[in-house]
Amino acid sequence: MWLIFNQEGEFVYSINIEPNPVDVEGKTVVQSDISIDLMTKRYRLVHGEIVTEDFEMPEPPPVTPPTVIEKLANAGISIDELKTALGLK
Repeated sequence: MWLIFNQEGEFVYSINIEPNPVDVEGKTVVQSDISIDLMTKRYRLVHGEIVTEDFEMPEPPPVTPPTVIEKLANAGISIDELKTALGLK
């Protein structure tokens, strides 16, 4: 497997075939047989060595429920159309 790191030494992506030099211009390419786990690890290239760091995905922010106006807009209904449909206008 080929691991691609940007100029800051941060892991960018991996590929199974030797990369085309044009595709990795300005990046560092390292051939390795390590198993990549992006859910719990982060990878960096430090002085030519691959360093792994434990990583924990942050909790996603809580989802706020949509407002009535947003619900109507998602249904393609305007406030004026709703008022007309309810006989309020």
